[in-house]
Order: sequence, then C-alpha cells, then structure tokens
Amino acid sequence: DYIQKGYQVNKEERLGKFQADLVARKGEDQIVIEVKAGKMTPDRKQKIAGIADYIRSLGNYKFLVVVATPPKEKKLEIDDIETLIT
Repeated sequence: DYIQKGYQVNKEERLGKFQADLVARKGEDQIVIEVKAGKMTPDRKQKIAGIADYIRSLGNYKFLVVVATPPKEKKLEIDDIETLIT
C-alpha cells in the first residue's frame, strides 16, 4: 500500500539498537511500522514501548504498531454425513 502511494519501503531496517519491521519514506514523511502477531505479553509491550521512545526521540518519524491476530482453525462436524451424501 505504501509503495503504491509513492513511498520507498525498507524491510528489517536497523534504527539505533532496534530493528524495525518496515520503514516507509516519502519526502519528509517517515513512518516506522512494527508488525506483531500473537499474544501481547508484558515483555513484548515493553519492547514496543522502547522502540516507540527511541523513534519519538528521532523527531520527524511516525510510529505505527500493527497487531495481527491469526484466525483460529475451525472444525465443522456433521452427524451422519455419509448418510446425507448418499
């Protein structure tokens, strides 16, 4: 989406002691995007807060966190399916 909007996008870019998942740049606009999947543990929240503080100290950056929750596998059971099919 950012590439289509004219941004230059870098994956896994090092920013200070942190490694950002994505960094999108277009002119003066600089966006750091962290993508997290799964449970947000206190340790993960603390790491994100550390990255956010560092990004904020850089000045001309925006910081976004995307929390992706993968769908849970669903199981469908139909009683007597063999009978219903035949």
